Amino acid sequence: MGGMRLARGVFAALGLVMFGALAAPPDGQQAPNPNFVANPHPFGLAGKPHVLPMRAPGYFAAPRSAPAGAHLTYYGGRVVSNMQVVQVLWGTGSYLAQVQNTTTPSMASFYQQALNSTYVDWLSEYNTSGLAAPTSNQVIGRGSFLGQYIITPSVTSATVDDTQIQAELSSQIAAGHLPAPTTDAAGNANTYYAVYFPAGKTITQGGSSSCVSGGFCAYHGTVASATAELLYGVHPDMQPGSGCSTGCGSALTTFANQTSVASHEMVETITDAEVGLATVVGLPLAWYDTTNGEIGDICNAQQGSFLGNDGFTYTVQLEFSNLQNNCVVSSTTATDFSISASPASVSIVAGGSTTSTISTKVTAGTAGTVNLTVSGAPAGVTASLSPTSVGAGNSAILTLSSTAAAAAGTYSIVVNGIEGSASHSTTVSLTITGASQDFSLSASPASASVASGGSTSSTISTAVTTGSAGTVALGVSGVPSGATASLSPTSVTAGGSSTLSVNTGTAAAGSYTLTVTGVEGSKTHSTSFALTITSLPDFSIAASPASATVAAGGSASSSISTAVTAGSAATVSLSVSGLPGGATAGLSPPSVTAGGSSTLTVNAGTAAPGSYTLTVTGVEGTKTHSTAFVLTIASPPDFSIAASPSSLALAAGGSGSSTISTAVTAGSAATVALAISGLPSGATGSLSPASVTAGSSSTLTVNAGTAAPGSYTVSVTGTEGAASHSTSVTVTIGGIVNGGFETGTLSGWTPSGAANTVVSAGCNTGSYCAQIGATTPSNGNSSLAQTFVVPSGKTSLSLFYKVSCPAVASRYDGVTITLADLTRGRTSTLLSRTCTNTGAFAAVTGRVTAGHNYTLTVTTVDSHKAQLDLVYTLLDDVALLP
Repeated sequence: MGGMRLARGVFAALGLVMFGALAAPPDGQQAPNPNFVANPHPFGLAGKPHVLPMRAPGYFAAPRSAPAGAHLTYYGGRVVSNMQVVQVLWGTGSYLAQVQNTTTPSMASFYQQALNSTYVDWLSEYNTSGLAAPTSNQVIGRGSFLGQYIITPSVTSATVDDTQIQAELSSQIAAGHLPAPTTDAAGNANTYYAVYFPAGKTITQGGSSSCVSGGFCAYHGTVASATAELLYGVHPDMQPGSGCSTGCGSALTTFANQTSVASHEMVETITDAEVGLATVVGLPLAWYDTTNGEIGDICNAQQGSFLGNDGFTYTVQLEFSNLQNNCVVSSTTATDFSISASPASVSIVAGGSTTSTISTKVTAGTAGTVNLTVSGAPAGVTASLSPTSVGAGNSAILTLSSTAAAAAGTYSIVVNGIEGSASHSTTVSLTITGASQDFSLSASPASASVASGGSTSSTISTAVTTGSAGTVALGVSGVPSGATASLSPTSVTAGGSSTLSVNTGTAAAGSYTLTVTGVEGSKTHSTSFALTITSLPDFSIAASPASATVAAGGSASSSISTAVTAGSAATVSLSVSGLPGGATAGLSPPSVTAGGSSTLTVNAGTAAPGSYTLTVTGVEGTKTHSTAFVLTIASPPDFSIAASPSSLALAAGGSGSSTISTAVTAGSAATVALAISGLPSGATGSLSPASVTAGSSSTLTVNAGTAAPGSYTVSVTGTEGAASHSTSVTVTIGGIVNGGFETGTLSGWTPSGAANTVVSAGCNTGSYCAQIGATTPSNGNSSLAQTFVVPSGKTSLSLFYKVSCPAVASRYDGVTITLADLTRGRTSTLLSRTCTNTGAFAAVTGRVTAGHNYTLTVTTVDSHKAQLDLVYTLLDDVALLP
């Protein structure tokens, strides 16, 4: 029996590239197992699958170990730092219960538990930090399960190709149906999309198919991206009968084999994330063995287990450890490190800072993560580490910063490192020497512009630059004649602040430099404050437009503009007066800086028609100016509405139109919005246009559609402001409904009696016709009837019938057709009882009058007086003709 395969489909810019896990061993090496299937294609041949063959079921029974000489070599590519798993279900269908569920045990719980267990912890031996270039400088750690997502794929066929899977994932992410890929701090992809397919789906990739002899059980791949690469795995259904239920593992349950296959693809993605982008043995490959493949390929068909924190034991595939030279579930190799500081002794002046390099080194096992902390910093000294954790073999920078208040002396700063259970520390000796007492002085703001007679202020700040804080005496000079300046307080402790207050008084307009001087012992410093005194401000005001005409209840607006005419721009407060009773007005904003504008909004409300002068007044300090706005309130508009013609006679499914006219009856012409009401169910109506200026017209079009025959009053309502008027159109709908039975139903007809149905064979025209009576022995008459109104232009009724009536029944049975004029109260027999077996349709016609109501009745008479009187009638193509 042929084996199944675990393949890895990978996507590069030029096409699909498959990377195999096993290639034929070179001459002189250990011969492969007889079940071994060599890779048929050379490494990196674009567009060709490079697969890991799976074994026949019997292969799993024999003990397995890693091939002799197996070793993973690092080629410089990316690994996955902290894998984040997104489980994707490919639409609806039959899934293994543990694949679809998210409770323990399930694939969801498997990913969460595996990524937070010793099964992943030992992969730190494949960290790339500290390795010789080229290297991605990454540390492999634990991850998490982000969630399960069910997508609605655009591909619904039973066979799905890898190229379609890549495109679907990209599309679902772009549409927001799947979470976007995440990255680590260095921008390396962290998200892994594990795609699961329901029963009945066949996956193709590189010429190979899923779950068939010579095929594969799963694969993982890479899609290139301008941002984060898309890492994905493909998992066909493994339920019994799928083909993957026997060739993909030796566990006792399908779920156990499912987690084993999932662990294979997950760990290979963590340790060789960019395999899908490689075309040579080199970058961007990460950990790879050119003879045996990736980390899982080396240990294929070897299963183990781990106990999750949820209490469930999960089956996984063993993975290859370079350090243990074997296939393992977890590693027990002890790790340790050393830590040192360079320089180990530093000296600073109080207020200064310095650094020391904290180096780590692997002393046992593999490089793990060393978490660093620092202690022992005295008051006035801060100590920080960057970064706070490193891969063993790397270094961090310790920064020591002191304030001027830090006490002189020698201190021991301790840096402690923890890697798992291993803990070590190193000491940096810090010596702080005293500093001479000094300060700095600054003004904020450092300048101000003030109108004549105005005032301003600035905060004068001091800071200790060396030594301890002393008292700083403050003074101000350079104040122009007529102005005053003061400091509060006049002395501060260095590090404190004072407020400089300036009043321009009667000082002449101009620019002046005020100097604030601080004295602390022998130290003197000063800062400048630039004062500009401007002339008293003035402004102008104008309205645009200066007038407006509105209807009663209407509104208008005008832009109230201001401009600086003297001095600098100041705040202008605005108000409006002169409003008539019942009207309202507002200004937004109610105050502006001169040079700005406000909007005057006036609502006529209930004010009487007429012309009114509104006054907008602006006040800026002692300056007041105003502008006028003339408001004219016009009489409210009104209109009339009429329809011509005021009645429409429509055939079933037909249409007609009426002109809806409007006219101005008061005020000026405004917009009239039109609306239709009263249409019967199944009919439609439209107005073109849907609104008109009073005095104009619109066209009402009514389509009878599937509405029942009858007379209906359709109203058209026009609304112009508060005015609303309506006109009506009487719509009469007539004609035969579903006369050809092409709806495939008896809709529009009233059946009664023994048997009535619609058939699709032996009809006169079209796909369907009515059958009145049964093709099996029955007793009793069967009838179809329809009541209708004859629309304008129709004068006759036409129909076709075919009766099946054996000779034995001719004395009693047959078909009759009657037409009752309900308007006149008369009934005509269009066909007396007829019993024939011609096998052909016959035509029947009758005269009708437009506007009259009729009931057409077709009856199959079946008295059952004969034993084999299988009597029935086919009815088709009932129509009204001109």
